Amino acid sequence: MVRRGVFGFGFGRRSLVFASLRGRAVLAVLVLTLGITFPWADQYQEAARAATTVTTVEDTVRGTGNNQFEYTGTWVRCAGCSPATANSSFYYNYTAGQKATLRFTGTQVKIYGVKETHGGISSFSVDGGSPTAVDTYAASSSAALVYTSPVLPLGSHTLVMTNTSQRNPAADSNTLSIDKAEVIAETGPAATLYGRAGTFGNLGTTLPSGQSLQTAAVSGWGFNAGQSEFFSTLAANGEVVLGTNSQTDNQAYPTADHMSIGVFNPSARTFRNIVVPTSTGATSATNPFYPIGGASVETLLPVTVGGQPRVAFISLVAYHGWNITEKGEYPSLGYLDAVSGSLQYNAGLSRTAGQIHAAGGLGAAACPRRANLFGQQVADCRGLSEMGVLPLSQKFIVTQYFPDTANGEHSGRLVVLGTDGTVAASYTYPNIPDGNGGYIQVSPREVVVDPTSSGSLEYFTVVFDTSTGGAQSSFPLQEFAYNRSTNQIIPVSRPVLSGQTNASGQPYRFETATYDAQGNLWATQAVTNSLAGGPIVVYVKNAGSRKLQNTCAAGANWNGAGWGTTCAPDRTAADTSNYGQTRSFTQDPVSRTMFAATLSGYLLRVKQTGSGSGLTLTTLPTVNLGLDQLIDRNTYPIGIRKGVVDAQNRALYVPVVQVQNPASCPTWPGSTPCAPQPLDQWLYRFDLSALSS
Repeated sequence: MVRRGVFGFGFGRRSLVFASLRGRAVLAVLVLTLGITFPWADQYQEAARAATTVTTVEDTVRGTGNNQFEYTGTWVRCAGCSPATANSSFYYNYTAGQKATLRFTGTQVKIYGVKETHGGISSFSVDGGSPTAVDTYAASSSAALVYTSPVLPLGSHTLVMTNTSQRNPAADSNTLSIDKAEVIAETGPAATLYGRAGTFGNLGTTLPSGQSLQTAAVSGWGFNAGQSEFFSTLAANGEVVLGTNSQTDNQAYPTADHMSIGVFNPSARTFRNIVVPTSTGATSATNPFYPIGGASVETLLPVTVGGQPRVAFISLVAYHGWNITEKGEYPSLGYLDAVSGSLQYNAGLSRTAGQIHAAGGLGAAACPRRANLFGQQVADCRGLSEMGVLPLSQKFIVTQYFPDTANGEHSGRLVVLGTDGTVAASYTYPNIPDGNGGYIQVSPREVVVDPTSSGSLEYFTVVFDTSTGGAQSSFPLQEFAYNRSTNQIIPVSRPVLSGQTNASGQPYRFETATYDAQGNLWATQAVTNSLAGGPIVVYVKNAGSRKLQNTCAAGANWNGAGWGTTCAPDRTAADTSNYGQTRSFTQDPVSRTMFAATLSGYLLRVKQTGSGSGLTLTTLPTVNLGLDQLIDRNTYPIGIRKGVVDAQNRALYVPVVQVQNPASCPTWPGSTPCAPQPLDQWLYRFDLSALSS
């Protein structure tokens, strides 16, 4: 078995996958044969429209929260004073260095005060930026607009107003007066789809489910030949960084001759590709017999290394048989740096599989060497699939997808990597009997990290891909912990399923998972060997722990017992079962809304309130992403990949990926690849302010 692809069935099953995506005619067949139901957009006409809102914050609204004034120092409220204001009140101060702070969410703010003979020169600074000097002197007194901020990205901002003690020569004092603020939120469209000009099909200005839509052609948009879009992340400079994958949706069957990463700048609306060189500086490397090779880019994450913000990435398959003396090796763990505001590849920090092996210790076993066709010893990290950043140690927890079958292993591994690529801990998953004298092939795929971990233990959860006799079987999830004091990976829970079934009695398996900011573990589900989805469920963190840590605990010296046992979730989100498999699962921490984007082209929204035993879930109406209007899905297979939330700017980005039509290259996967070709890809931006309610 090789890593499950974007369309759900993994390698060797692309004909079935493609057939199952051929529009409603084939979906009708799926309904009959697999029991899948897909509710269509006309059932959901929700009016989450774009709008401009103006919120007035009076001077008397005090505090440290959103849309509140925080006065620091000696401020005086003048009630019923002249000049008259709407609420007959304003605050003033004439002491040097004293401040008023306004925290707000929007795109612009206006401050109204008093212009008068006492008015001084004050400074206004947004988000710690360069201050703007404002002179409030006037020959006669009036309530007036004194400051308007620049137009800002939609999100959370902080305005600081400071009395500088300076004044106009004509003024008789240096007073700073505050009457009110107007917070402006220009939300724009609820959804924006970015891509190459002329590739937006029949999409108009409204999604099928009623939300406002804008299609936006981007300068330079286009992934390199042979590359499809993959996972996404957000860099510290606000750019969206996009990994790349083979157009076969199968990393073992590449379609490019290089390694590259896409970078989208939302502010400038520009796109570029970063070509990652090998260790010898080569910008392409191909199989000795074919014009393809290169390397894939899986998980990307924002990290801080050496005190600098960077983007880390891993590669599942970084080598395809070439002469490494000539062509070198691609990084298995790589980094991008922001240099003069632009992301660039950092070869010095990045590590190839050979470098991880050469570091010795656990690295040699994690990335063993084997001989290639040229008699060279080439290291292989066994498919670095996905990774997370452990919140306390700031190390990477990484899943290794491929078992070491040469040494009798039928399961993959988990490793903890330092930011320098050294292996701090390794865990070989036990061989799991299949009940028929063989073993289940267990491939750790997804890993998600608990941000609320404390003490020595850093918790994380793994979702497994599994197969028995070459056929897909149930995908459990399991919670682990990394003990940062002893450098050990410890099984915390048994590998569990929810025990839930669909109306036909078919059991669900787990698909993807994430922890929210409170430490609740959320998971999406699907039906085995189908495209049908299942309900979103939650294992609640209550009184400091989750059910996985107690009721469903693995126990000491766990060795594989209890595979696939039931651990019933604490919560199940209503009306989340019938929209296909989830490919992106993220949380907006501001509104506490979970967003699940599905392969079928829907965005599910579940809003949470309360915590612990008081956690309540509310499912909001589903958003239809309009993929059927974007392109002819009878001919061009498209789907969804893992998105990323920009909480500050109230945006959710979700990649829309196109992979190769098998008919366009019928011999690959197979005997002969085709020359690399470009395929159109897209990126959705959703306005979280519009879609969180």
